[in-house]
Amino acid sequence: MPIVEDDFSDPSTGWGIGELDEGSLDYQDGRFVIEFAQAQASLWSRCSFEEAWDVVRVSGSIFIGSQADTAEGAAGLMCGVEAGDYVGGLLNSAGEWVFFTIDDSATTSLGRGLLPTINAEGRYDVTLECAGTDTGATRLRLTVGGQEVAVFERTDAGLPTFERAGMYAESADVGFIAIFDDVEVTGGTVFGGFPGASPQAVSPYEELLYDLPSAFIEDCQPAPPEDPLILAQAICIPATEAAEARFMLFAGPAERDAFFQSLAADHDPSPTVGSCREGPFSGSFTAPSTNGQDGAYRFACFAVPTSAGDQTHILWTDPHVAMIGLGVLDRPDFAALYDWWLTIGPAG
Repeated sequence: MPIVEDDFSDPSTGWGIGELDEGSLDYQDGRFVIEFAQAQASLWSRCSFEEAWDVVRVSGSIFIGSQADTAEGAAGLMCGVEAGDYVGGLLNSAGEWVFFTIDDSATTSLGRGLLPTINAEGRYDVTLECAGTDTGATRLRLTVGGQEVAVFERTDAGLPTFERAGMYAESADVGFIAIFDDVEVTGGTVFGGFPGASPQAVSPYEELLYDLPSAFIEDCQPAPPEDPLILAQAICIPATEAAEARFMLFAGPAERDAFFQSLAADHDPSPTVGSCREGPFSGSFTAPSTNGQDGAYRFACFAVPTSAGDQTHILWTDPHVAMIGLGVLDRPDFAALYDWWLTIGPAG
């Protein structure tokens, strides 16, 4: 049954728009445009249905930039619920497809692979079909240019039905622009994409690399997790101020927050000063999250004594990903480490 048919010629059709720190979402010249003012950010716009559907199909034309463009990123389509959780499929500038979930504002990859054909102009006709667990399993099917490129199924978790569709984009670089047009949404009860092959499996470490700030991806090596809560860990050697940056992936926001709380408590960074720039400190700041609600970024700064002298550490979380970042400076200099952290931006 048709739910939405939108060529974006009418800017009052109900998709979410706005100006955020990360960028902007708006109707422009008969298209819907998401433009980023920050790197390593994500934004999405959604529309709600009058009733829930077991199966939803979302299709549309997506432009993610030509291969000559210097600003890279990804864009795709989603199915979700009023609580703000989603499943989706996207295409990125590297010529990959990715299935993902958004749970409590944290984005997690479900699988990825190479597109069979890359459009040099970055224009794709995309269809995402989603089935909820009320059909027996979570199922996703991604079609590009009329060709099925990936399917996915899981029975252990997922959304029962769908009440929303969404357009999603994320930036690798400042200035990335994703453009959507001719979006159609239909609802039904029968999933048409199975049986089929499963997508290429993605390891926890590969998933972690996908969420890292782009400056680190080529400078990282896997490291054994040091805690049962950690699914994967990467140790990176940045070319900037910090001597080491460590990133840890968790199963979800609850595990991430529990580990952060435990590690911060071990070093007791009680706020005795006004910010991390001045000395040991713990706190949070609130910024607009990609689901339209505020998200809290938590961080803590503390000194760690070693046989070679004191180190300075900064630990942080991000509401968008189930990951923790840790920056280490091999000398007691809170101001230098804090300035480095502001330069790279929170993970995700």
